[in-house]
Amino acid sequence: MNQAGAASQSKLNEMKNIAECFLNGHGSPFLAQVSMADSAKLYTSMISAMEYRGTSFFQAYTTCPPEHGVADNMATKQAERVRESRCLPEFVFDPRLGKSNA
Repeated sequence: MNQAGAASQSKLNEMKNIAECFLNGHGSPFLAQVSMADSAKLYTSMISAMEYRGTSFFQAYTTCPPEHGVADNMATKQAERVRESRCLPEFVFDPRLGKSNA
């Protein structure tokens, strides 16, 4: 998409992840980035996101066995591997808890 093609370096700044984009453009949104590897955290954050009165964004990593080439009984294990590799770090940001979010 660059007019100069491969000869130029294009954009040099680092890309933001989707959660950072929501924080920058939507005031105080509820954000949850979780995985099916921790079902308790997944369900708790889903309920909290639905209870939050304002913008909320929920991103959950789940394995699609046929698409990802993973056996049906290994979907949870694959999600645990993704979490442990920190490919998709899990976090929940609830503005109702204040600045410290603790």
